[in-house]
Amino acid sequence: MRTLIRAALVLVLLLSPATAAEALRGVALVVGESDYTALPRLDNPKRDARAMDDLLDELGFDVTRVLDADADKLRDEIADFVDDAAGADVALVYYSGHGVEVGGRNYLLPVDTDLSSPQAAGASLVAVDDLLGALARTVPVTIVLLDACRTDAFPAGQLVTLPGEAAPLTVSGPGLGTMRGPTPVAAPGVPADSLGMVIGFAASPGQPALDGPPGGNSPYAAALLKHFAAGGYSFADVMTMVSEEVYLKTSARQLPWVNSSLRRVLNFGAAVADADDADRRAIREGRRQLLLTIATAPDATRRYVETVAASEQVPLDALYGMLSVLGVDTSGGSAQLERQLLDGARQIREFQERAPGAVVQDAELLRLAGLADEAQQEGAIALALQFREQATARARELSGERDRLEDQLKADRLEIAATYGEHAETAALNFDYQTAAKMFGEAYDEVRRWDDEAALHYKWNEAQALKNDGDLRGLNGPLDAAVAGYTEALALAPRATRPAEWAGLKNNLGNAYLALAERSGDGATLQQAIDAFHAALEVSARDTAPEDWAMTQNNLGIALVDLSYRETGRETLDAAVAAFHAALAVRTRATLPLDWATTQNNLGIALKVLGDRTGDLTLTRAAIDAFRQALEVNSRARMPLDWAMLQSNLGNALSVLGKAEPDSDALEQALAAYEAALTEYRRERTPLDWAMAEINRAVAMRALGARDGDINRIGAAADIYQEVLASLDRAAAPQIWAMTQNNLAVALSDIANGLSYPEAAEAMVAAFRAALEIYTPEANPAEWLSAETGLANGLVTLAFLKGEDPAILGEAVAEHRVALARVDAAAQPRAFALLHQSMALALDALADRTGDAGMLDEAIASATIGRDIFVAEGEDPAGFEGWIGGMKARRAALKP
Repeated sequence: MRTLIRAALVLVLLLSPATAAEALRGVALVVGESDYTALPRLDNPKRDARAMDDLLDELGFDVTRVLDADADKLRDEIADFVDDAAGADVALVYYSGHGVEVGGRNYLLPVDTDLSSPQAAGASLVAVDDLLGALARTVPVTIVLLDACRTDAFPAGQLVTLPGEAAPLTVSGPGLGTMRGPTPVAAPGVPADSLGMVIGFAASPGQPALDGPPGGNSPYAAALLKHFAAGGYSFADVMTMVSEEVYLKTSARQLPWVNSSLRRVLNFGAAVADADDADRRAIREGRRQLLLTIATAPDATRRYVETVAASEQVPLDALYGMLSVLGVDTSGGSAQLERQLLDGARQIREFQERAPGAVVQDAELLRLAGLADEAQQEGAIALALQFREQATARARELSGERDRLEDQLKADRLEIAATYGEHAETAALNFDYQTAAKMFGEAYDEVRRWDDEAALHYKWNEAQALKNDGDLRGLNGPLDAAVAGYTEALALAPRATRPAEWAGLKNNLGNAYLALAERSGDGATLQQAIDAFHAALEVSARDTAPEDWAMTQNNLGIALVDLSYRETGRETLDAAVAAFHAALAVRTRATLPLDWATTQNNLGIALKVLGDRTGDLTLTRAAIDAFRQALEVNSRARMPLDWAMLQSNLGNALSVLGKAEPDSDALEQALAAYEAALTEYRRERTPLDWAMAEINRAVAMRALGARDGDINRIGAAADIYQEVLASLDRAAAPQIWAMTQNNLAVALSDIANGLSYPEAAEAMVAAFRAALEIYTPEANPAEWLSAETGLANGLVTLAFLKGEDPAILGEAVAEHRVALARVDAAAQPRAFALLHQSMALALDALADRTGDAGMLDEAIASATIGRDIFVAEGEDPAGFEGWIGGMKARRAALKP
């Protein structure tokens, strides 16, 4: 047990910064009421009172302890205590038991509280403010700690007639009411030199306090016992630590509350020393610093941490400790690291669920592992990593020694590997995935010749750490190593004998391939990801492993959407939608809300792309509905960055709907959605997300300008594209850079045509050409065709603005032929017709300049193709007829 060196008194009162600390004389009254006769019995108050008695005695207080007192005894003991407090500097009262609020006043309930009548009940009550007033008139500093209201003390509807009152009152619900106590200046009879009072409540006003586990202490008493003797802290800091300790240990169900009217700073001195070693003192101090940091966290941060802890079923302590490791200033918010925190919570859960490691026999390893476990439990994760590093150093010493002991080699190797693995796990909690992968790899090397089960565990975790490292640092090397690691692990988990592990590894392998494909744009790697997900689904079944099956369906859907961008049909997109719907059959809003919202977002993306490709606005509306449903769960307060992503995706779908239905307000809604996203996306914090939201905002602005004939709004959109291009690194984000160039060219086309402005047309052509430096028909068929068509049409516009320049017209004709060679006339008849119409214009003008009969024949043929398609599509060909007739008349005048 921890031994304490008795001190005269550890409380000191700091009169001013320049005044030396003054030792105080303290008296304490400790009350524990458990064995009630007419009220629900409480298990722990007597135990709490005994423990507080011991603690306060060790701190130097003269303690009076009262257990299971009836009303008369409790009042007598209080009166005696007030008399004894005369001449003391500090009086402390700790009460553990039932308490109620009646008529706006708080009362303690002795064990013989009588409910036989309202008058009897009222006569039983012991008023808290009477005690406070008496102490305020007697002693300069009063501290009252009320660990009360553990349950509804009185039956529902119980009436109480207070002494001296005629009408009965109804007892309020669980919890005591707000009180501050007499202030030194204003209260009658309070001496002028009184320094005030501190009233600590085990729970917030009107809320019940938990009694704690049988045989233990209440959460409030346990926190007081843990931190009340903290030396070197102000009393305000001590009470803050107590409050946050209860908040953590009750998973946010109970938060103590303090009222203080002190006129001076009350500090604990360093008079109490203990026999704990330096390591445990470091853990304890790490815990206390974490508690003080948590107290500064804004409400939004607390709500997010509590949401993640509840969703992933992990302790609050560890999540707040991870925030500290990440270097997040919780007083300023931590939205930029939400996803890392969620991933970290899931790692904690995985580590909690892992199979027990080998039994450790080395005393030093046992000691260091125990310290690391204790530090992790206390939220001191960075300190836990230091202990794991020390354990690994010790394990390496053991490794050299055990090489010489063949008879114990296997057991020793397993023990060493377990130490390396624990080091790796703690490194992962600190987002040090490089160290985690290295240590899992060393653990694998220790056991691979001795234990296949352990070898699979460590190799799998090594691969996962490499995948996480590649994601976090944006590097392909760790992802390639992860692919190799998963492949090696698959050899240790044959499909025939270990189907569940084999399917899980295939899913993870698919994720590694998918990350590589998204970075490189390599279609073959993307297909490897899809094949891996399909293979996992051949084994993983919804009825036996529903969450794993749903996760793989979701991952497959993501990969299929990526693949669809390389195609022009809808088959792959239909398969992606089906995969997301399959995942949502398990990931329901009620059971897995965060995963449900993620899949809803993915489904919305697939539906939006499918609607774009088919022109089916029903799909676009379904995408809008999916995004809006996801926003109901991923609110801005809970998950700001996910909320911003959903707002941006919603804007994309609304923008499509607005362009198709110009009479609706969908474009205005899209613009509002993008602007909402940009309240969280910042150029300096999330540069690529910011760029995409700005690009999409400009698309909506340009569409609104085109709809309303507002050339200024189109110009504003072009300015946004230019601003984004000035911030983008082409090498780092080539696809986004090319898309921005293409969109800028479209806006410049509107300006050039609307204002007959050749400089805008020249800039438009340059922007289309820049986009085509990135887009290729093989890798980006849809994007390439859009930019190529835009370039061909833009050259026609430029040529006419420059007096039908023959050289530019010739370029236009050449680019039209390139585009037409790639258009599927059956699948995209209108695009095919528009290209022929535009090329016919260029050929007609060029033939008029050159008198080339063959060129005029080609112009007539292209115009005729365009006319026939428009007729087949149900459009009026009148304009074509006059134009084609005029070209034929000119052709007849030319020589054969």
